Amino acid sequence: MTKITILNGSVYGKAMEVADTAEEFLQGEGFNVEVKEALLADEIADVDVLLVITSTTGAGEIPATLLPSFLDWQKKNPQMEQKIAGVIALGDSNYEDTYCAAGEQFMEILADMDANLVTEMLRLDASVLTDYDTEVLDWLESFKDKI
Repeated sequence: MTKITILNGSVYGKAMEVADTAEEFLQGEGFNVEVKEALLADEIADVDVLLVITSTTGAGEIPATLLPSFLDWQKKNPQMEQKIAGVIALGDSNYEDTYCAAGEQFMEILADMDANLVTEMLRLDASVLTDYDTEVLDWLESFKDKI
C-alpha cells in the first residue's frame, strides 16, 4: 500500500485543518497516511509520496515548525529519485509579493531534490475563501489519480 506523508506547517491552524481534510480523504481512498510537522533529510528515503501543506507567514516566510526541515533539506540536498510530491500553499493575495511564498519555496526545493511534481501547486487565498474544502478535495482528487 502506498504511504503518503503529509508535512504540515501551520501558523494559525488553517493549514492543519487542510491537512486533516487531506488525511481523511486520502485514507478514504485506501492510502496509508501519516501527518508530520517535521521531516529531516535522512527520512526522505522512507517517503513514498510527499504532500507539503504550508501557510506563509511574515514577509513570505516558511512557518517555524517547517523551517528546520526546509533548512536541513537545503544543507543536505536529499534526492527523491522521482518520488511523487505535491504542495498546497495557504496565503493572502492582498500581499502580492509574498502570496503563497512558502509554498513556492517548497516547490523549488522539491524540484531541486528531483521530486516528481505531478500537479501545479494549489494556492488557497485567505482573502477570498473561508472554507477551503471544495478546492482541496478537487485538487486531491487529481493528485491521487497521478499516484
